[in-house]
Amino acid sequence: MGEGLPISGRPSGLKKTLLKAITKKQLLLLNEIKLNDGNTITALLNRLSNESKMPLSTLKRNAFILRHLELIEYSDFAPARLTKAGDLVLGMVGEKP
Repeated sequence: MGEGLPISGRPSGLKKTLLKAITKKQLLLLNEIKLNDGNTITALLNRLSNESKMPLSTLKRNAFILRHLELIEYSDFAPARLTKAGDLVLGMVGEKP
């Protein structure tokens, strides 16, 4: 068997797969959370909803999905942040939706 992971020689294929699995809204959320300066998920989603005119319910649903996928972490009083997996995914697909 060769060295390294089987996907190591084909990052473009993995990137294409991730881009099909992660929506533009989820990618936007990942990027906003990476840039987060200590805000809770509630504060971050409220700000983003006001700035983007995107419904708050849509943002909440996508945040829930990203947390379920273990790409982000948040709780009532702690800042929202990317997990290592979330940082990896964002790094692979690019930081702009």
